[in-house]
Amino acid sequence: MPDRREQWAVFWCSLLGPLLYREIPPEEAGRFLNQLAASEHVFPDGQRRRPSRATVWRKWKQYREGGFEALFRKRRSDRGQPRKATPAMIAKAVELKTEQPYRSDVPLNQFLESEFGKTIPKSTLYRHLKRAGATRLKLGISQRKVRRRWTRDHSNALKAACFALNIRLIHRGVGDPPPGGLIERFFGTAQGQLESEVRADEILTLDRLNQALAAWLEVSYHQQPNSETGQSPLERYHQGQRFTRHVNVQAVLAAAGRRRPLAEFVKQLASHLGRKDGMTAFTTDELESLQKVYQRLSCLDAPMLQQTLSEFQLP
Repeated sequence: MPDRREQWAVFWCSLLGPLLYREIPPEEAGRFLNQLAASEHVFPDGQRRRPSRATVWRKWKQYREGGFEALFRKRRSDRGQPRKATPAMIAKAVELKTEQPYRSDVPLNQFLESEFGKTIPKSTLYRHLKRAGATRLKLGISQRKVRRRWTRDHSNALKAACFALNIRLIHRGVGDPPPGGLIERFFGTAQGQLESEVRADEILTLDRLNQALAAWLEVSYHQQPNSETGQSPLERYHQGQRFTRHVNVQAVLAAAGRRRPLAEFVKQLASHLGRKDGMTAFTTDELESLQKVYQRLSCLDAPMLQQTLSEFQLP
């Protein structure tokens, strides 16, 4: 069974699961299918969108009439032939990949867009690279097939077998644990985009490497839309941001080490608040709170104290 066709069949069976396992009575099937069409789903191509009402009804009819295999996509007559990518683009991608085997699809497409004005879809690009022998395995960079720890050669085989036999497969819920591989995904992106270009250049010093990292984050990573959210990391960050507090790092570093005694700190604070009795101007509870604040501060010069008091108030 072709893996890609099987993946789509598994996807539609997953959506139709409540109907497949008779969790929804037949008279409620129409309402359930309409709800599916009104909701967004992550498709096997990585895009989040709503399926049309006609599509979900057609898939349900196909399954009822032909079972699991009836959901397989039909082969295209021009399968294997480049439709958007020209031979020149494919040849250039193979050249770039051969020059630096660690390049992922993102930097490769950046080069292609700069020269040809368009890009090649990821799956199409990797298919042509594999056919031309321009993979890390074929180029001798990797001694074994590159595989993430959460994937296998037949990642959908178990699901497909269960759907074909009308057996429900149960896994842990989505978001448990919450990080769900986000850190590993970022490392993979950094290795495929930044590290590949660093390896192609001369050996960098630590300072230049940090400059390259900052430039890549600013120009590339923060600007690329996420395949699931449709937003770039920068847009996503500003969307959930309520306020920004700016800190003068140079002033903090310059004042570091000039630590004043607790009594002087309390006296200066009392003066700022208009209290004339120094240490006795505060209650016992207030002094305990001030002592905790004092222990956390690394410097207590007047400008920093003025800024702190303008933002916070004592209980």
